[in-house]
Amino acid sequence: MPAVLEFHAISKCFGQHQVLANITLSVQSGELLTLLGPSGSGKTTLLRLAGGFEHPDSGRILLGGQDVSHLPPYQRRVNTVFQSYALFPHLNVLGNVAFGLQNLRLGQAETEQRVRAALDMVQLAGCEGRFPSQLSGGQQQRVALARALVMRPAVLLLDEPFGALDAKLRLQMQRELKALQRRLGLAFVFVTHDQEEALSLSDRVALLHQGGLEQLGRPDELYGTPHTRFAAEFMGFQNILELTTIEPQDIQLRCTTDLGETFWVGKPAHAVQNRRFLALRSGHISITRLAPANGRANVLKGRIRDSSYLGDSVLWNVEAAGRTWQVSQSLQKADGIEPISAADEVFLSWDSSCGVLVS
Repeated sequence: MPAVLEFHAISKCFGQHQVLANITLSVQSGELLTLLGPSGSGKTTLLRLAGGFEHPDSGRILLGGQDVSHLPPYQRRVNTVFQSYALFPHLNVLGNVAFGLQNLRLGQAETEQRVRAALDMVQLAGCEGRFPSQLSGGQQQRVALARALVMRPAVLLLDEPFGALDAKLRLQMQRELKALQRRLGLAFVFVTHDQEEALSLSDRVALLHQGGLEQLGRPDELYGTPHTRFAAEFMGFQNILELTTIEPQDIQLRCTTDLGETFWVGKPAHAVQNRRFLALRSGHISITRLAPANGRANVLKGRIRDSSYLGDSVLWNVEAAGRTWQVSQSLQKADGIEPISAADEVFLSWDSSCGVLVS
């Protein structure tokens, strides 16, 4: 699949602060690529570089094979949807969507045809005469999308477009956006700090950290096999153990932690050089009052310190082997299991396949 947008060794500083450092990344034709990361990771700056609102200090940006690194926004076939929507309050829906077409000097008939087609795409046909103040948050978001799509960009850039929406509307707009992107076959670059949003929307995810590209891959790769400690923590691995040795033993690895514990991990498909930590999700660890009888590879004895109620699960903090472990227990699967409460002595156990080695 050909690349429609490419970043080659992109670096960017604001004053003495380096925001991006040597980013190389491509966006394939027809894919939805998400730039994911915490605040300050550089994801919005990278999007602004693609849109022409900033220019790189070094490196090149190619759009359809053409170097656009220092071209202004209006000379690039990209359009941006901002979190604030940036709608003109004095223009109705029709005027807002048609605004960008003015510089193309199209005839009135073609302008109206393109505007109505864009409004059909976002399910706003019949709302042409309304003003932004008469629209809901979701409708305003659709107008912003239509205004970008009417320009027929090669790439659509979206900077946390659902950040101002409530949770229910946000989920609805996520589904609509993904369906729209699939229907159009257009390359989307989506910025978010929300892991669940990135996993549900994306074909691929680029995880940024302190201006660098931490990991790039499919959502299932990022979620299941993070490569670094930061990636593991950001993707929800609550238990990270520092390792002192990793020894191959048949089909498993014998890992020793900084506190002298020994745990077994299944051999990964990738090389384990420079892997210094063992990462475990809280939901992959079983917690029981009695010692497990099923021969699980890893078993610890500990005592509950406290807990947090999370609706459909409980998150237990357990003191075991000199450290605090986080273990989540689904309340839906707790029937028939002897109740556990604070200060109880418990056993933690997990299979060797549950651990992930990270650098």
